Amino acid sequence: MRRALAVLTVLCLAFPAWAQLSNLGGEWKARITLLPSLDLGTSLTLKADIAGFTVTSTSEFAPTWGWIWQEFVAKGALGPIGIEGTVLFGPVIPDFLYAQLIYALELGGIEFNIYTAMLGAAVGGYFPPGPVGGAVIEFKAPLGATGLKAQLGFGASLPPSGFTIWHVSGSSKTYATSPFPGGLAFSSLLLNIEALPLCCGINLDVEFSFLKSGFDYIAFTLKDALALCCGVTVDVGVKFTTTAKTVTVTPKFAGFAEACFEVYADVVGTGMYVWQGIRVDGFKINCTLGDCNYLELVTFLSPDKAPDYDYVDVFDPDCGEFEYIGLGFCGAGCCGGKYFVDLRIFFGNLGGLFDLTRLVYTVQIPVMANFAFDLTGSIAAASCATTSLAIGWTFTF
Repeated sequence: MRRALAVLTVLCLAFPAWAQLSNLGGEWKARITLLPSLDLGTSLTLKADIAGFTVTSTSEFAPTWGWIWQEFVAKGALGPIGIEGTVLFGPVIPDFLYAQLIYALELGGIEFNIYTAMLGAAVGGYFPPGPVGGAVIEFKAPLGATGLKAQLGFGASLPPSGFTIWHVSGSSKTYATSPFPGGLAFSSLLLNIEALPLCCGINLDVEFSFLKSGFDYIAFTLKDALALCCGVTVDVGVKFTTTAKTVTVTPKFAGFAEACFEVYADVVGTGMYVWQGIRVDGFKINCTLGDCNYLELVTFLSPDKAPDYDYVDVFDPDCGEFEYIGLGFCGAGCCGGKYFVDLRIFFGNLGGLFDLTRLVYTVQIPVMANFAFDLTGSIAAASCATTSLAIGWTFTF
């Protein structure tokens, strides 16, 4: 009887909020893997507006493992403060995995953001094991044409590529805030200055990162460092870390495209003060041709160094892969949508004809206004590679 009364009380208290329920909708995604083995994965997202907040529930299912993710997200505002909250559960375990709460406020042109996050004990890879949590305080302020950004980390950080939680099925979830052991003690400082005016129309971007353990990296970028003819300008950047140096040269063509040339290199020396030269580990050439059309070439002279430059799980070491050519393009599709095609051709020391190892592709085609079809997979060109094929769809309602 007491349980029934408790449930009835909760429902009565929640009734005013549920009475404001509106804009119901959702999305159904599915993917059928045909090669190398038959698998089926799917996810269901439900969305509604409740009392000024947009609430989203996403349930994801993977072959063999079943119900692997259950995520709840709420976005809205309380007065001038914007709020976004996320909670992630692992239903199979079952256990709490991750929670994030973001506050945003703007006063006098200055943006204040507070990121807080907590990681559950069920997520491995941390010592001591979780739960662990932390916060990041961010300030953004315009100083004329110059922009200033500062991030203070207290047991957490905001990685450029986000914080990713992996499931053994291969599925993953990525969030903005990365918590780690250490509690709310100071852990990091990031300073970023954009468009600092120098002479001759040249602007300088500076980014400095300092961790509790010491120096992390510093990066300098000269915008429009070289002005060539015909509206062509060149940006030059260099980034120094404790393990590598990256030089970036980005030619920009007025009204047409943007090309980028990056060199991945490090200083070779003996001890701290004896400099012997520069070791070039690889380079990248990227040409952006409009909204979503690009051509890219990535080559590593030292393939084992690729992860040091954020190329993690890109090359297949079993094929001795060291290079790929990427091609992406899009166009108008059905019902006002766009189709997207992404191709990557990989080369390796154990490849076949012309050192080809595999072709990786992703194709997305809209079929109706609320239905899109996608095709992903790879074609093996050498015995060391594996052929894969998966088809999927996205249905919105």
